[in-house]
Amino acid sequence: MALILVRYGEVAIKGVGTRSRMERLLMHNILSGLRGGVGVGAKVTRSQGRLFVEVPDDRLGRVLI
Repeated sequence: MALILVRYGEVAIKGVGTRSRMERLLMHNILSGLRGGVGVGAKVTRSQGRLFVEVPDDRLGRVLI
């Protein structure tokens, strides 16, 4: 698995409830965007203002293009 770090700025300055909702929406949108074949086996997790996208190594080239 390859790990991609997603950092974001504006979401981090929102209130706690709004930030949590926006982070979940961003996670959903990332997975939806990867579903076009690349997202098979992808996983998104969040921790301390960052998202981590795990992608199978054999699909990494398609994500970075």
